[in-house]
Amino acid sequence: GTPNSTLPRLRTNIRFQSFRMKPWQSLLPSVLWAAVIAFLLFSSGDQVPRWSLFQRIPQFDKIVHALLFGSLAWLLLYGFEQQQKFRHQRLGSVLAALSLGLLYGGLTETLQYLLPSGRTADFMDFLADAAGIFAAFCLRLLWKRRLHGSLS
Repeated sequence: GTPNSTLPRLRTNIRFQSFRMKPWQSLLPSVLWAAVIAFLLFSSGDQVPRWSLFQRIPQFDKIVHALLFGSLAWLLLYGFEQQQKFRHQRLGSVLAALSLGLLYGGLTETLQYLLPSGRTADFMDFLADAAGIFAAFCLRLLWKRRLHGSLS
């Protein structure tokens, strides 16, 4: 054919390829969020913002842990779901996300115990991390069920 007849097809192919995500790109938001978590958990107490209103809420620090790690789990679940090797393996993406979230939660508490950062390790913080991770999994499951009408 003529050069003009192939031009629209080339544009379509280029546009389609630009939306394909590389495996590391799908996990980048979770890596960045993990860095934010590390900053917050390893900063000295005077560097972390404190609001008197929230300090009155019982166990507010546990709520913060659950929200931080629940958000991490949500981002990990999304990232693994976007990767080709996990796209049709829902169980694999869930296990990878949950395992990494729990390992990271355990690692941060262990490092708080081992490093002289002025922070202390707390098993209850780890349990709050785990609760946030599992809550994110349940919420994502419900969200996907509502969105797609199924669990896949």
